[in-house]
Order: sequence, then structure tokens, then C-alpha cells
Amino acid sequence: MTQAEADMNYIQNNYFVDLSYETVNGKPLLLDFGPFGPIQSAPSWNTILGTLSTPPAFITMKEVHLKEVQMLLVSLHGFSKVI
Repeated sequence: MTQAEADMNYIQNNYFVDLSYETVNGKPLLLDFGPFGPIQSAPSWNTILGTLSTPPAFITMKEVHLKEVQMLLVSLHGFSKVI
């Protein structure tokens, strides 16, 4: 198991299981604000996240713009403004 897989398992076992943890369509929400580290390719992330029993709703900054994140938060919580 790589360090990234171990980290994701830690997050799953200590955060995703919390009933107050944010979910999208029943999946725990995981945001990646990279690419700043060594894991930048989709296949690498697929391998890492594939070790989890419940794959998260994984959203990267490459995939979304601030406006889309704002719309997601509004739809989840009714936030009217995101700083």
C-alpha cells in the first residue's frame, strides 16, 4: 500500500464515517485543490481511490470552477455566498 492509499484509508476510517461529513449523492465529498503534489493523473487517483470501500465523490480543481463549487454548496446547504 502506498502512502497515498494509507492516507485515503485513514480519511475513510476517521472522517467519511462521521454522520456530519459532507456527502454528494450518498458519497463522501473529497475535494482536491491541486495539482501541487506527486499525484496528478486520473489513473493514479483511480488506483488510490479504488482501495476504498466507498469511493468518494471526488472533485478536482481542474474539473470545476468557483461558480460550480458555489452552486454545489448552495444546493447542499442553501448558502447564498461563498467567500
